[in-house]
Amino acid sequence: MEVLVGVLGRAHGLDGAFVVQVRTDEPEQRFAVGARVRLDASGATAPSGVPAPKRCEVVRSSWVGSAFVVRFDWPNDRSTAEQCRGWRVWADVPDDAEPVDADEYHDLHLIGLEVRDQAGASVGQVVRVDHLPAQDVLAVSTPAGERLVPFVSALVPVVDVAGGYLVVESLPGLLDDGNADAR
Repeated sequence: MEVLVGVLGRAHGLDGAFVVQVRTDEPEQRFAVGARVRLDASGATAPSGVPAPKRCEVVRSSWVGSAFVVRFDWPNDRSTAEQCRGWRVWADVPDDAEPVDADEYHDLHLIGLEVRDQAGASVGQVVRVDHLPAQDVLAVSTPAGERLVPFVSALVPVVDVAGGYLVVESLPGLLDDGNADAR
């Protein structure tokens, strides 16, 4: 399966390196020298006259202070790199690969899970995972429409991939319109 591992940030240096906004808990593995990734320009402006390669190879990567800097085999200059800001970086991960930590999940393992409330009633299904700067968010299809749930343990205390479900806290307005019956 293909998973989002980063977003290209500002150019770093003159040789086409980038500061990468990391979207994986395994950056040293996903951006190891020789690793193959796919750059995706959707949602960003492509450099004029320069098509994005389907696949790139990591030439070097390292932490520079708090910034993760990666140099691929493309592009080879700063001006092209500056135009690639916002491009997504995808890596192939075996379908049966398990994340390093027990409380981590690959997107494709979460998509399709049944969403239950704390009483165990089915209230929807995970349709995608959005990777926002502050945190990941689950997009949940419910009878009331799509709802966005911050993917934090306080709101999603149970994730049972093998069982095919996760539990979301029963807070008014989180998965419904917040119109709880007054008692």
